[in-house]
Amino acid sequence: MRHPDLSVSLTPGTPASRLAALLVLAAGLAVAAGALVLPTLTLLDTLSAERQRAEARLEASKRLLERRPALQQALEARDAAPSPDFLRGDTPALAGAALQARVGELAKAHGVRLDSTQVLEEREEDGFRRIAVGVRLGADTPALRALFHAIETGRPRLLLDAVSVRAAGSGAVPLEVGFTVYGYQEGVE
Repeated sequence: MRHPDLSVSLTPGTPASRLAALLVLAAGLAVAAGALVLPTLTLLDTLSAERQRAEARLEASKRLLERRPALQQALEARDAAPSPDFLRGDTPALAGAALQARVGELAKAHGVRLDSTQVLEEREEDGFRRIAVGVRLGADTPALRALFHAIETGRPRLLLDAVSVRAAGSGAVPLEVGFTVYGYQEGVE
């Protein structure tokens, strides 16, 4: 079977050739417009989304800026509050008395016989004041271990030094113990 010839011959200057030229021109313009409009629309969508994200960040920044005075006040209050890691007291003597009282409380809580405590001379170390107390006591091994643990793991932070342990000659407690406990006070000027 033979196919019909679909070719058309256009003669220049005829209305059919002008219509064909206009159609080809319109198709070319449509392709060119599509090539320009689609990327432009995509770019506009991207810019719109970026603008929305920027506005959201701006609003978050404004909310944070509104909270700034309260945050600043909380920060200043935290900085002004004394650290629980340091001994408290307006003077070294008061800090020493507080340390003596703390050792007495811990000894009592752990069933240790406290024989004596003596505040030792304070000294400056790296911008802090070292407050020390000499301690003499009697205890059995489990109570002594519990007392030492409580001293070194509690707050304010305290450290043991110059520990001497010897067997008691007689009496209810098997050990006679001497040591120095010390902590630090802030604000050496």
